[in-house]
Amino acid sequence: MKTIEFNPEKRKKLIEERGIDLLEIVYIIESGNYLEILEHPTRAHQKLFIINLNGDICCVPFVEDDEKIFLKTARYDRKYHKQFTS
Repeated sequence: MKTIEFNPEKRKKLIEERGIDLLEIVYIIESGNYLEILEHPTRAHQKLFIINLNGDICCVPFVEDDEKIFLKTARYDRKYHKQFTS
C-alpha cells in the first residue's frame, strides 16, 4: 500500500477550524473504510476520498504518485452527505 502523507500545519488548522483530524482520516483510509474514491469535479489532477467521519460525510481531496498519497485538506460536504446517507 502507498504511504499517506499530509502537511502537519494543515492538520493543526483543520483540527482548530473544522474539528477534523487528518490522522483519523489516514486510519480510515488505511483500514479500507472509506465510502468511495471520485474524480475531483474541478481539478483534473486530484481525486476525492469520501469518508464517513463520526456520522457526517467528509470530502478529502488528494493527489497521488507511484509511492504516496498526499491529502490536501478535508471538509464536511452537504452534497455528498445527501448522496451517501439517503
